[in-house]
Amino acid sequence: MPPGRPVVDVRFGILCALAAETATFAAPHGSWLGGHDYVVHTCGPGPARAAAAARALAADGADALVSWGLAGGLAPDWRAGDLQVAERVRDDAHEHAADADLGAAVVARLGGAVTTHRGILLTVAAAVTRGDAKRALRERSGAAAVDMESGAIAGVAQSYELPFLAIRCIVDPAPFDVPAIALAGMAEDGRPRPWHTAAGALRHPGQVPGLLVLFGHYRAAMRTLKRAAATLAR
Repeated sequence: MPPGRPVVDVRFGILCALAAETATFAAPHGSWLGGHDYVVHTCGPGPARAAAAARALAADGADALVSWGLAGGLAPDWRAGDLQVAERVRDDAHEHAADADLGAAVVARLGGAVTTHRGILLTVAAAVTRGDAKRALRERSGAAAVDMESGAIAGVAQSYELPFLAIRCIVDPAPFDVPAIALAGMAEDGRPRPWHTAAGALRHPGQVPGLLVLFGHYRAAMRTLKRAAATLAR
């Protein structure tokens, strides 16, 4: 579902930064968690885009807001493809509790379909790509994963007095350094730019092995998100 005005009259508004995350759902709208309606919307990366889309979904009648997609690992033992159903979300200024009943329902329905963790999710304004930076964030915040959107979505949910949930899958584990050429392959609005990645690989061939490892991590994370979406839709 491309960025734009969300569908009206929904029960759960699910927000994804990237179109690929949205595509982990079989359809852009349907039912999950035992028959509750949902609509999934691509908002683009970063807190500003996430907040704007969350406000639009809330204004259009969403009864709950869900942050869905990828995250960086901060907990040293979490692997690519592990799923976090966050208990709390922090950003620079606030801490928001996720809805405990919704979180428990999601974990119960997922069962053993995917490896699931709880814990704190940290939201930051810019991507954290180096292992040493992720380690420092872990020590300072106590968070287990990091993203760029969930804190903003949680803030909107609080302002509208809506339940909130963050479901995020680890794509780059805590010790892993994300190659710079991987970031060049994404435009500011989240659209893929594969030719930029290819050009970067030609200029910096030493980063190619790390890029291939990251691709494997990405495939594992997307498999988990697809499996989780399918399981929750049953």
